[in-house]
Amino acid sequence: MLTESSNGKIADYVFRRHNIVAELKCLMEDQTKAMNEKVTQAVKDWWRKGGKIPAGYDSSKPLEITTAPKEIADRWLEILNAPIENFIRDANRQIRETK
Repeated sequence: MLTESSNGKIADYVFRRHNIVAELKCLMEDQTKAMNEKVTQAVKDWWRKGGKIPAGYDSSKPLEITTAPKEIADRWLEILNAPIENFIRDANRQIRETK
């Protein structure tokens, strides 16, 4: 296992025999409340801009990304991806430096 070099961080694992470099990232912080607030705001913004509720939508059930209107689902995915993208960038940098 590798953790750090003299000139910066490197990947956590190197499997030389299989020519594999891997970096482990753990998502430890619960983002549920922050994500829900952002999605709620996205729905409100969409509604103010004239968004229409799809035919057959059951408002007694919680909104789900799979059944939400495309504009909401796309924004929802952006909200979910944003914090993870930073971890991916860091991991990719560490893998490149290890190679």
